[in-house]
Amino acid sequence: MPAGTIALTNNSSTVSGTGTAFTTELKAGDFIGVTVGGSPYTMIVASIASNTQLTIAQAYNGPTASGLAWYAVPASLMHAITQQTLNDMASNLRGMTLQMDNWQKIYSDAASVTVQRPDRSTFTGPSWGYMAAQYGRLGNSATRNVGNAENTVAAGDDPRLGTLDGKSGGTVTGDTRFLAKSIQLTPTSDTNGWASSFAFTANDVAKSNMVVIYTDNYGDFTIQTGGVGDKKSFKFSANGNATALNGAFVSSSDGRIKYIDGVVTNPLDKMMKIRGMHWHRKDGGLPGYGFIAQDVQTVFPDAVMDIGDQIVEGELVKNVLAPDTAGVSAALHHESILALMEILRTSLAAIAGSTSDKSLRETLSNLANIIPKAGANPEQATEVDEPTS
Repeated sequence: MPAGTIALTNNSSTVSGTGTAFTTELKAGDFIGVTVGGSPYTMIVASIASNTQLTIAQAYNGPTASGLAWYAVPASLMHAITQQTLNDMASNLRGMTLQMDNWQKIYSDAASVTVQRPDRSTFTGPSWGYMAAQYGRLGNSATRNVGNAENTVAAGDDPRLGTLDGKSGGTVTGDTRFLAKSIQLTPTSDTNGWASSFAFTANDVAKSNMVVIYTDNYGDFTIQTGGVGDKKSFKFSANGNATALNGAFVSSSDGRIKYIDGVVTNPLDKMMKIRGMHWHRKDGGLPGYGFIAQDVQTVFPDAVMDIGDQIVEGELVKNVLAPDTAGVSAALHHESILALMEILRTSLAAIAGSTSDKSLRETLSNLANIIPKAGANPEQATEVDEPTS
């Protein structure tokens, strides 16, 4: 605080000092400041007459007062304060301009706008107009409570959203994948309550059935193919039997897709090791005819497969065997018949060669020649030479 006090007179540009040193503490262009009646006044020094008198640039417009404490503000400092004030005002104006620009974006209908914060960082989000339009599409659901009763909306973790339970059906578009241990089809209405079906349909107007899989008769399972008007059925009965109702179960046997290992050797010997058996099953009492897997395994081990474990009469039977009865029968019986045909042919020829009865010899030779040699084309079979008399 400068030394001394000053006196100011209303509407006068002269400032008088008491105990002041104006010539050493001020220069023209500096500022002096006082507080009169609680109001601050800042005045520019126009000239300095002496240590106790100076002139201000504009007449003082406050009340006349004396004995006022005062302070000096150098012109350079005042200019700096003014410049800073201008800088602050410019910064505020820029901020206001930025805010106006931001608000223009916020008030728009754009789906996404980017606003700039005072620290130059940005934020991107929907405009208020866009959000208002989105909320308007929600109808009254936007104001309803969350719950599971009427007139409420479901929460994101509502357990009903994770299940099809209680739904009444409809159409699902697109590929669908089920990750489950089992899928159950239960009829909603039927005379006996057992029939269910699963259909593959054509993409036509009528959605015609191409393949239908259905159950009936307490466990029978039928696959029906062929579509409308040309149906073929394959039935798997509850008693364990499988039936091709309009055809047969046929397996491929094209030589072009197989490595041929040769014909069945010693078929008659193998025939004696496999017996045709009649049985009834322990797990249902159904009768059956065919081969026993263990018999087949002794001569055709690769024609028997392990189908896993089964529970029979309450006991675990491990590694149950299943023979290829049809394949073994076809190959073994056919080769056995060919072997017997060869035996018959050579026997007839031998008997024909041992008889002196010309008529009998001719008859036996003719019979022998009817039978082709084993492995030969019947049309190229070599005839048995008629023995000389």
